[in-house]
Amino acid sequence: DAFRAAELPVALTYYEQASAVDFHDPTLEAVLCSNKAAVFLRLGNSGRAIKACYRAIEADPANVKAQLRGALASRELGYLVQAARFCDRGLKLAPQNTELRQLQADLIRDLAAKRGDCTV
Repeated sequence: DAFRAAELPVALTYYEQASAVDFHDPTLEAVLCSNKAAVFLRLGNSGRAIKACYRAIEADPANVKAQLRGALASRELGYLVQAARFCDRGLKLAPQNTELRQLQADLIRDLAAKRGDCTV
């Protein structure tokens, strides 16, 4: 609720407190870390968002949201190859995910522009 209300510091505190409890549930840990990544993204802290995504993926490699958020945060920092890798892994898990597909297309354009390739 705090995240939806844009009370981001409060949401982050809740996620941090929940993460401190060992529930012995990798899926829950992944969700908490992925949600922390969402908060970090909204706060403009892409570096911490990426770290949270890697923790989420370590806990649950099938967490598609962590892949998406990792790609978004990586792109924000200009880590285009890393962003593309997050996208690729996410699309292997959820090939029809429209956000990942759109982000992948955007990254292809970004990479082509960075290389100076005008054919894309």
